Amino acid sequence: MYLNRLSKQQRRAFLELAHFVAREDSRFCEDKQQVISQFCVEMKMDDIVFSHLTFNLDKTLDEFVNKSHQKLVIFELTQVLYACGIEKNKGDCALNNIVNYFGLNPSILTAYKEWRRIMISVENQGKALLQI
Repeated sequence: MYLNRLSKQQRRAFLELAHFVAREDSRFCEDKQQVISQFCVEMKMDDIVFSHLTFNLDKTLDEFVNKSHQKLVIFELTQVLYACGIEKNKGDCALNNIVNYFGLNPSILTAYKEWRRIMISVENQGKALLQI
């Protein structure tokens, strides 16, 4: 939603993080790929080829110096976290680690996840209303 605020280099780093979070629970479902594809459209760039073997979390996170960009990354990554449904998974652990690395207040992740859950609920209600 706000990814256009990132530089080109940060956009690539964001895609790396999106792929990292998407694969943390070992369930890279089609819904997660669709979310990442939406990110690519929003950022006007092609998807990347992601490899856990060459991925360096610290180096990738270092691309985001600005606190508002760090918060934006966490906010957007919650969409990947819940792409396959609302449940606790390893991606949640990855996001906690990212929040800690950035030195952000851990409650920010709780707030972003709650907002995302509400948006999923609203979207599901809208789909249900169309079926009436």
